[in-house]
Amino acid sequence: MKSRPALFVVPGIIMLIAGFGFMLAAAVGGRLSSEAALPLPFGFTTAATGGMLLTRTPLAVFFLFIYAVAVLVIACREVSFLHPVPLLYLVLIAYCLPLLRHAKP
Repeated sequence: MKSRPALFVVPGIIMLIAGFGFMLAAAVGGRLSSEAALPLPFGFTTAATGGMLLTRTPLAVFFLFIYAVAVLVIACREVSFLHPVPLLYLVLIAYCLPLLRHAKP
């Protein structure tokens, strides 16, 4: 079995844990309004993207890029562009280029 580079494993595991954390927080939060229930689909998408990233395929890098762009747009609409959250997703978008070079064909 081939070992995966840390480029894929570290963000994949972090996204899996964060995604499950968001889903758990939404599940134990009781009855939620539509705004308060946002962590559930956000957590599922984060966990699914992180899990897919562990496969080390170009398709996983593509979905990570699409995920980061979508969350960047949402974050820019909700908070200012200078807030740390949009900057995190800009870094994630820039991180996709080195990932694509190391992806399995």
